[in-house]
Amino acid sequence: MLYLGEGAKWKGRRGLMLGSADPKIVLTYTQLLALCYGISRDELRCRLQYRADQDGEALLDFWSRTLNIPKEQFYKPYVDKRTVGRTTLKSEYKGVSA
Repeated sequence: MLYLGEGAKWKGRRGLMLGSADPKIVLTYTQLLALCYGISRDELRCRLQYRADQDGEALLDFWSRTLNIPKEQFYKPYVDKRTVGRTTLKSEYKGVSA
C-alpha cells in the first residue's frame, strides 16, 4: 500500500506515512488501517501539501471531508515553495495529503 502513494517508514520513529494526490488511495489506506489494525480515524494525523497558487483552506476542507477526519487532526499545511510564481495547470489537483 505504501508504494501506491509516496510511503515511508522509519527505524528510529514509530509509525508509517503515506502521501498521495489521489483521494481514493488515501481513503483506502485509512480504511485498511482501521480494518486490519484497528486504528481509528481519531488516532490519525494528516498533513496537506499544496501549490503556492492554491487556496489552502479550501483544500483542507476538501481533504477533511473526503477522509472524514476533522481539520483539527491536520498539521499546519505546507506550501511547496518550488511552485511560487507558477500556475497549477491541472484544475483537478487538490494537493497531497499525507
